[in-house]
Amino acid sequence: MIFEKDYLFNSVNLIEEKIITLKDKEALHLKEKEILPGMIITIHDKNGSDFRARVVSITKDEAVLKIFDKLKRETEPLLNIFLLQALIKKEKFDFIIEKSTELGVFGIIPVETKKSQRIEEFFKNHKKIHRWPFVAVRATLQSRRAAVPRITKVVRLKEAIDMISNFDHKILISEKENNLSLKEYLIHNRSGVTVAILVGPEGGWDDEEIKMINASGFVSTSLGPRILRVETATIAAISIIQAIWGDI
Repeated sequence: MIFEKDYLFNSVNLIEEKIITLKDKEALHLKEKEILPGMIITIHDKNGSDFRARVVSITKDEAVLKIFDKLKRETEPLLNIFLLQALIKKEKFDFIIEKSTELGVFGIIPVETKKSQRIEEFFKNHKKIHRWPFVAVRATLQSRRAAVPRITKVVRLKEAIDMISNFDHKILISEKENNLSLKEYLIHNRSGVTVAILVGPEGGWDDEEIKMINASGFVSTSLGPRILRVETATIAAISIIQAIWGDI
């Protein structure tokens, strides 16, 4: 009997018709997932390529796989979206990483703002941020994407803005914007493939921050008349962009 399973193997370049051997933790990971000889699994290598492989043998210490097919993947979006996300509570930030990965962002930049937690305070209260890449990996597998989004170190607002200075579109999500909706902006500005979305903290944006952001080339947009929670605003903004410009 053949079963289809997914497994992320992110450390080598894989070649069709090649026998590969996984050792130690990688083999144990497959064993814990109850992978058996004869099963077929999907492997994603570090370049974002996908392959199908048959399990030849497996123990807790070693797994031998025979790669037999390279898959065509069309799950990566055409848009290169980077999310600049102000620091919020750990559980909510994990949620944002998960859902924005599923929706197709290419990168996430955690940002300190005047009304967010300070970097030092955030690290003190959230000692497991090293798990963020694992959250992104799980979401990548769930959505069958070919590449895991990049999550940068936590930076201050000015540094985050500098990191995306050459993007085609730089969009600020602001509850203080009354004239231009995100939808309206997207409908009238369709050129370019790199998009940066800046979403603020639960306390909103400081007036001086908005001035600095706008002076850096960001367009201030709203998500409508209702005040949304941060995580809702983030997911709504990405979804709207993907629906109008992307592949949703």
